Amino acid sequence: MKKLLSIAIAAIMLLSFAACGQNPDAVTSPDEETSSAAPSPEVPETITDSHENEFTLPMNLNRIIVLNSGVYEMICVLGKDDIVIGVNDSTNYPASAETKEKFGDWKEPNVEKILEAKPDAVIGYASYLSSGIAQQITDAGIPVIMLDFYVPSEIPGEVEILGKMLDAEERAEEFISDIEDIQKLVAERTKDVDPITVYYEGYTDYKSVGKGSGGTELMELANVKSLTADQNVEYPEISDEWVLEANPQMIIKLVSSTKEIMGDKITDTAAVKGLYSSIVSRPGWNNIDAVKNGKMLILYSRIGTNPLGTAMAPLYIAKTAYPDKFEDIDPDEYLGNMLKKYWGDELTGIWSYTE
Repeated sequence: MKKLLSIAIAAIMLLSFAACGQNPDAVTSPDEETSSAAPSPEVPETITDSHENEFTLPMNLNRIIVLNSGVYEMICVLGKDDIVIGVNDSTNYPASAETKEKFGDWKEPNVEKILEAKPDAVIGYASYLSSGIAQQITDAGIPVIMLDFYVPSEIPGEVEILGKMLDAEERAEEFISDIEDIQKLVAERTKDVDPITVYYEGYTDYKSVGKGSGGTELMELANVKSLTADQNVEYPEISDEWVLEANPQMIIKLVSSTKEIMGDKITDTAAVKGLYSSIVSRPGWNNIDAVKNGKMLILYSRIGTNPLGTAMAPLYIAKTAYPDKFEDIDPDEYLGNMLKKYWGDELTGIWSYTE
């Protein structure tokens, strides 16, 4: 009797499953349902360059033209130099730049030559590349990425953007961390100083730096007071009379790599000594405190307003301005470490000069 009852119950259960259209062996657990569900489509990441142009990642950049020396230098840091097929005429470092095809001026490049090369993208200055030229290139279906790489406060973000575009985020983050560590060192050593006054002169004689310029930010990072920081013109022109009246406690002169006065390949100090003498012998300048106290620093442009300079210029400036705060610090040692780590280069030549 019990056996007949068990058979009847089993039959009823089978009929119930059949009525529901299910096979008892095919019932899916909640976990199995979750794992078999279709994954949500991944939303593409969008990044914005320094000119508010948006780009969707990945960009698959295999052949690019770079019209900004700071960007090219950073691309080398990221280990992506092999994708650069050309640069602007004045980009001459790192050494690999000499092997690249030249595409004209950084402001007004050879558009026809660029279009013939058919690169995957062109990278130029956000602040200086002619909008008309950029439009001609984009109209031909070639993306134009605009990055400045000369304003210290913007450089970390631009390095991050470049790292994402070139699929080299880890290397980019490491570089940012290292330059910020040097900046923190300078900030810590100078936090209690009474900032000295500085006259900063760029590549052109009697041309200084005002609001919004990279040079002004470099001096802020070194905790010195730029005498032209409040000028509304980004690059104000200065006279002898103005400098004499302002009487700076320190003078900084930046020298272009194209002048062959300073640089990694220049070992003879005759040219830079001549430049130093020509500045201190300007009419009346022998009466300036900076000249009387020997506080003049000449810097090579590769440690000026660019990614490497964002860290190194403040260190050299602060060391000259406040030597007692940096007695145990050798800027050349820090520079040598950065060159070795990120460019594979030894420190050679003349990068800074003072007497």
